[in-house]
Amino acid sequence: MSDEEKYKIISNAYADFLIEYNNDVTRFAAFPNSSVNYINKKYAVIHMPVSNMTPDSISKYGYSALPGCYGLLSAPGYNSTGIDKIRNIPDLLLRGRGILIGFVDTGIEYTHPAFKNIDNTTRIISLWDQTIDSANHYPEGFFYGTEYNRNLINQAIKSDNPLAIVPSTDENGHGTMLAGVAAGTPVEEYGFIGVVPSADLVIVKLKPAKPYLKTFLAIPEEAICYQENDIILGVKYLTQVAERLKRPIAICIGLGSSGGDHGGSGMLSQYLSSICENPRTAVIVSAGNEGNTGHHYFGERKPNMNPDNVEFIVANDVSGFSMEFWGFLPIISG
Repeated sequence: MSDEEKYKIISNAYADFLIEYNNDVTRFAAFPNSSVNYINKKYAVIHMPVSNMTPDSISKYGYSALPGCYGLLSAPGYNSTGIDKIRNIPDLLLRGRGILIGFVDTGIEYTHPAFKNIDNTTRIISLWDQTIDSANHYPEGFFYGTEYNRNLINQAIKSDNPLAIVPSTDENGHGTMLAGVAAGTPVEEYGFIGVVPSADLVIVKLKPAKPYLKTFLAIPEEAICYQENDIILGVKYLTQVAERLKRPIAICIGLGSSGGDHGGSGMLSQYLSSICENPRTAVIVSAGNEGNTGHHYFGERKPNMNPDNVEFIVANDVSGFSMEFWGFLPIISG
């Protein structure tokens, strides 16, 4: 992708497709009038005019090419984990010193005392805000958003108007909460301390999902969700920072979706699995907090079985919804 084409990444007039091209660029021919943003030699993001999105787009490009949308998950139970007992064992000293903790989420309130050292400097190594467009201040090779390094964040913290220097903030609070629970600096007056208060932080603030995709998937306009391709690129950014600094990193993803096969064959799942093969890299994902809300159904069909009746309860004000069927090939005995 070139600088002349990068506007397509954030433009609502362009649709995004995730494809597995395996270093075979001939696959791009199936996407007319498009631009390619490479993730690696296996995966790429295709940006194509939204006008090309038609009801038969799934049959044209494949369902897996449509980025999934992921919402926020959070049900912290810090006290129930027993972390304090382990962390306070003198011989272990498990406070995260020398470790990077990366977050792909709603951003961070970088001026909060939970993310400062005792000398009032930041513990944030860098922050990539995908929502702030800038001419040439995006991370190298990513073509959108704005990257703020530790020096610039420290300048902002010391100023009377921090947002005039680093205008990134966390309007939702979800990313700030996760970062605080995982790695917050001790704040004695509140009796607060994160799990690894000596670790350094690397932050990605995700840009919201594009309107065309929410419409296509019948996701309410006001719903907070993020695209699979932006999450993947966020993880890629975190790993590149860790590689550059030659430091181990634990990546936290507090996002989830009811869609997908839940079997690890999706592109995001595969990408995260490949990342975990790297030395000194760990990925932590949320297990979901829907509990027994009944958003999923599993059934097994056998010969001479009566059909299952599955009840759908849809509110009167819901204009539409999307639903996925995932099946296994029948087992033929003989």
